[in-house]
Amino acid sequence: MDRRMLLCWLAYCAPLHAGRREKLDKKACAAIDRRLQRLESRLRASHSAKQGRNLRRRARELQLKRFRRCR
Repeated sequence: MDRRMLLCWLAYCAPLHAGRREKLDKKACAAIDRRLQRLESRLRASHSAKQGRNLRRRARELQLKRFRRCR
């Protein structure tokens, strides 16, 4: 009986978790790449320390988003 309950629970929960890691289409991934390239070019330009920290943080977030959703 326990196996049946576990199987039913897994069958119920699997579709709920499947949508969490949705992949983006090619246009959305290309847009993320363009934004990342713009941020990296701004990082190469001169800026204050605070601006540099913010730009690096935003670049890390975009890289993570691209890694997770654009495979």
